[in-house]
Amino acid sequence: MASSAAACETAAIAAIGWPPVPWRARRAEAELENHQVTEQTARRAAKASMEGATPLARNAYKMAIFEAVVRRAIMAAAAQDGVHA
Repeated sequence: MASSAAACETAAIAAIGWPPVPWRARRAEAELENHQVTEQTARRAAKASMEGATPLARNAYKMAIFEAVVRRAIMAAAAQDGVHA
């Protein structure tokens, strides 16, 4: 996450290890770019990161877990870069 004092300038979110192939969550990145990272923007981006994901019969419960992991990672990166509101 690259940031200025007020907003996230660029974001890169990649899912590796839980989808069948590595995949960029470009819609989630767009939710963050040029916005101040708040709990609300992190939640929107995390939700967007799950778009297009189709769980298998016995692992649908993991969707909420992965969404939470993405949200927490966004908030941690924002705090580290100083863009957390």
